[in-house]
Amino acid sequence: MIVGEPTVGAGCGHTDGGTPTTLKNSRAVLSVPDCARFRADGSNEVRGIRPDVLIGWRKMDGPGRRAEDFGQALPSVVAAMISRQTGNP
Repeated sequence: MIVGEPTVGAGCGHTDGGTPTTLKNSRAVLSVPDCARFRADGSNEVRGIRPDVLIGWRKMDGPGRRAEDFGQALPSVVAAMISRQTGNP
């Protein structure tokens, strides 16, 4: 079970160093990802991960606030996990 906020995704990868791409104007060479990773369920990591339990953190929330929010969500997460394990809704 994943608790927190959605990730932005980073499901691209490099095989053998990626695909070198030269920009026209600056002649700078970029290493562009050349593959996408897929999870066992068939979804693509490029879309990111949606948590099972969403905690609506804001950019300005510091570590203390995030820990407090997580602590408040934890009892329901534990209850949900126990329910999954025992098969009781």
